[in-house]
Amino acid sequence: DEATKEPSGANIPHLSCGSQGDCSQELMTLADVRRSRIRPGLDDKGLVGWNGLMIFALSDLGLLPMAARATEAILAAEREHGRLPRGIAKGRPFGDAFLEDYAFFSLALLRLAEIVDAFGRAGEAVQIEQTGRYFRLEGVRLAKEMIAKFYDEEGGGFFGTSDRHEDLFGRIADRGGRVHHI
Repeated sequence: DEATKEPSGANIPHLSCGSQGDCSQELMTLADVRRSRIRPGLDDKGLVGWNGLMIFALSDLGLLPMAARATEAILAAEREHGRLPRGIAKGRPFGDAFLEDYAFFSLALLRLAEIVDAFGRAGEAVQIEQTGRYFRLEGVRLAKEMIAKFYDEEGGGFFGTSDRHEDLFGRIADRGGRVHHI
C-alpha cells in the first residue's frame, strides 16, 4: 500500500518469492495476463528534426556510415515527397517540415560534412560513398530553404511553420523570448 508501505496486494503487486527466490511462476502468470490484453499501438514514425539531432551525434562519435545512411534516407524521402517532410512512417514521407526539422537536419548535414572532411585531412578512410562537399551543399541548400520559408521579414526571427502549413491559430514567431501570434 502506498500510504502504509505494507504489502496488501490491492494496489501494488508484490512478488511472493522475495528478492532472492525463484519468481518464474509469478512471471509466467504476469506474461499470461499481458498476452490476454490488447497490445498498445506502435509509434514507428521518425521525425526529421529528431533524426537530425541523432545524425549530429553520430557524426560527433565518428559513426559516419550510420550517419550517412540516416541522412540518405531523409534526402530520399525529400525527393519522393517533393519537399522536406515532417517525418517518415512505414517508409513513406508525410507532412511539411517545421522550422525545427530544417534547422536540426541542415545543422546535422553541416556537422557531418565537417567530420567527413576532418577524417579525410587526417588520412583516415571513411567508409561512405558521399563526400564532405556533398553533405555541405545539401546542408546549405536546406538552410537557405529554411530562411526563405520561415524567416519573418517584418519582425525578425523565425516562424515555427511555413506559410504552407495549416493555419489553426495563425503563425507563431518567437521574438526575443516573447511569442507573437501573427
